[in-house]
Amino acid sequence: MKYIATAVVTLAAGAEVGLNKDQAAARCHCTTPSADRKGWYLVTGPLQFKVGESFLYEGELPKALADAVEPAKKGPSKAEQEAAAKAAQALESARSAVKSAENAVELAKGEELPLAAATAQLEQARAALAALGS
Repeated sequence: MKYIATAVVTLAAGAEVGLNKDQAAARCHCTTPSADRKGWYLVTGPLQFKVGESFLYEGELPKALADAVEPAKKGPSKAEQEAAAKAAQALESARSAVKSAENAVELAKGEELPLAAATAQLEQARAALAALGS
């Protein structure tokens, strides 16, 4: 499980932790790479993590660390991020269309033919915005 240090965390020799390349390089004096698990290291001496650092640890954490770490929250997947970006772009486009149509209606007041076209454009833009749920 992935954890984030909320206070300075010290792990004793014998623990096995998952580290990224930078963390492993900085701690090469107190870790040994695991023979059967890539990215995992056996702690050979006291190993510390600063506040905000994340690390992987399987099994039950020592009770002394209960208040010094919290489980890392899983962020949205790449597909979810892309879908949210597309939705935000569509929403912004619809808002822009409404604003443009509102401006066209304002400019066309007093002229029957352009006013009807601008009003129709505004209604279409509002419908598109409503379809997006905003």
